[in-house]
Amino acid sequence: MIDMSTDAKKLKDYGKSLKDTKEMYEESSRLGSPLKKPLRQVTNPSSPWKTMSTVGATILLSPEPFTDIVGIPLFVIGAGMSKYRSPAKLSDVYKHHQMIAKTLNELKEGLRI
Repeated sequence: MIDMSTDAKKLKDYGKSLKDTKEMYEESSRLGSPLKKPLRQVTNPSSPWKTMSTVGATILLSPEPFTDIVGIPLFVIGAGMSKYRSPAKLSDVYKHHQMIAKTLNELKEGLRI
């Protein structure tokens, strides 16, 4: 026969564990929220070319007849240049760090003379 008190204790412990896990996730999300925007700007930077493309499309869709002259070049240049701007990758950060470390080592060796 199964003892009901042990099952109730297991369920109570399981519920407490779930509550603790929920609190841990909430705490970690609060701690990580100030980092979300800076990290997003590194990995997916805002680009003036995207803005130019959006403005060009908006002007292009305006009902005035002269807006095509301005809208088409803005849209084409913005769309074309946004393809050439790539977000930072972890390898870029590593290369930059290595370059700085190499420069600092050269400066340190130069000061030993």
